[in-house]
Amino acid sequence: MKLVFDGKKISTTATEKCIDFGSLLWKQSMNYTLEVENQSDIALKISNVRSSCGLSVPSSPRKIIPAGGQDKIQIRYDASRLGSFTRNLTIHSNSEKGTTIICIKGDVVASSEL
Repeated sequence: MKLVFDGKKISTTATEKCIDFGSLLWKQSMNYTLEVENQSDIALKISNVRSSCGLSVPSSPRKIIPAGGQDKIQIRYDASRLGSFTRNLTIHSNSEKGTTIICIKGDVVASSEL
């Protein structure tokens, strides 16, 4: 999945609104790189990227993404609890709404369940 800024909103290039991590092994972590592309003629300013419980953001753009530029948001999920999960990644930016929420889902299983 890639995020695209058109000057007004940030949207995904995927038809599904969630990033699906699939099945994860219990007590393992999953890393994911979310690409961000600015397809507008104005700068994209990401002021903050917040995550919900169990989900962390090791790195996100700390600088302005110029028109036509790209950057990445690194996401990590700590699979410390068995079962299905759905978490949110909230991106604060200069988009029209100010925030963009990306859903992340998956299922943490014991190794014998794979």
